[in-house]
Amino acid sequence: MFVVTWFAGLFYIVRLYVNHTEALQKPEPHKTILVSQYKKMERPLWIGITYPSMILTVIFGSIMLYMQPVLLYASYMQLKLALVALLLVYHFYCGWLYKKYQHDQAVCSSFALRVLNEVASVFLVGIVFVIELAHRLNFLYFVIAMVGFCLLLLYAIIKFRNARKRTEGN
Repeated sequence: MFVVTWFAGLFYIVRLYVNHTEALQKPEPHKTILVSQYKKMERPLWIGITYPSMILTVIFGSIMLYMQPVLLYASYMQLKLALVALLLVYHFYCGWLYKKYQHDQAVCSSFALRVLNEVASVFLVGIVFVIELAHRLNFLYFVIAMVGFCLLLLYAIIKFRNARKRTEGN
């Protein structure tokens, strides 16, 4: 349950950063109204849901490994833990962004944030892929699948951006 809420929080918080960034570009009074609302939405999501879910996921995952330490020797578990470690880096980067946005400091473009928003998807797919194919996992196929998935996501993001620009231009 905590893994699901953690990922949901990571998906949504970066989407809020996209909207927050775009709101900072709006003229007054829209800017003030929207930015205030995004700050109010970001705070309970990050402090009340995403961060506690990450902590509880790490605690329960650690307990599982403590109870079954033999799992640490399985190559699939080592790969999964590497992905989880990178996910934690991503989480703390999102936390750094949270602090910046609480002070109305946009450090990324909305396009960069849209790309960043898909990073959690990459981790989710990678971790599920590793667990589902634990005993049939071929590292080369895993890398090829993940690169393909990332390229597909990037293609979709660029197509969406171009369609959005055409729509805004009309």
